[in-house]
Amino acid sequence: MGLASIKYLIKHKLLSIKPNGQYNFLTKKIHKEMDIDLAEKVLATDYFKENLVPQPISYKSWRKIIIFAPHQDDEAIGCGALLTELSMKGCKIDLVFLTDGRPTGENTDIIVEERNNEAKNVAQKLGASLINIAINNVTLEVTKSNYKNLIELLETKYDAIFTPWVLDSPPKHRFCNALLSKVFKKVALDVQTQIYTYQVHTALIPNVYFDYTGSFQAKQNLINIYESQLKAQNYLHLSAGLDAWNTRFLPWSTAKRYVEVYHQIPLKAFNKLVGNYEINLAQTFKGNINCIKSYQNLKQLDQS
Repeated sequence: MGLASIKYLIKHKLLSIKPNGQYNFLTKKIHKEMDIDLAEKVLATDYFKENLVPQPISYKSWRKIIIFAPHQDDEAIGCGALLTELSMKGCKIDLVFLTDGRPTGENTDIIVEERNNEAKNVAQKLGASLINIAINNVTLEVTKSNYKNLIELLETKYDAIFTPWVLDSPPKHRFCNALLSKVFKKVALDVQTQIYTYQVHTALIPNVYFDYTGSFQAKQNLINIYESQLKAQNYLHLSAGLDAWNTRFLPWSTAKRYVEVYHQIPLKAFNKLVGNYEINLAQTFKGNINCIKSYQNLKQLDQS
């Protein structure tokens, strides 16, 4: 065994002793050695699985959390079970939708209203406060008012902040993370603030999980509120399948189980990871011109 291999093993072993050490190390390694597109493909292979021992998410002391969703249904698919549990425990939830969910084509205002009404019903079911930032989902133009509203919103102290996984496949989800990272840097957030990135479309590196086997139907009921989205895709089925597949990270069992997985990461590290978007914008946003243009315009808002 060479010296480099020994150093690697020692570093990996020492980092593994710390609660999130091994995951931070793996994340840094991915982003150091691979571009965004390749990192996404490698994560899909589960190459990291043998190095992971995800822990139950520590949520019982939380009194107030905020969750950011690019679209009206992302929060239910990614965090619906945990949000339901937090609601039952009396935790205050601020549910923030970043875009208006507008599609391209005709009758867009009707669809926006429909999605807003569905989101209201979800918020009501969770006892959550609903905040619509209402960025146009087609142009993704972020106004000064949008930016200011986000900054003011985060002046409140939260026990946890939720946002989609940094490498979630949809370009608009990545754009929303880029926007939030800019806002996080503008606000005097506690350096100990933890960001919990959740899974919607793409495999992530899970270091914490929420086992909701005993309340499976509650999450299904939450997703089912988004009838407009279920017309095009059976998210009830996809969510159940994804969360069943996530149990591969747990000790073996013959029981039918369901878990949501998250990547918990400190604020500073989250901002650093999102900073990798800058390396190749066309690749990060998969050629989406509106995402690229709006990302570049964020710099102007940041300086205003």
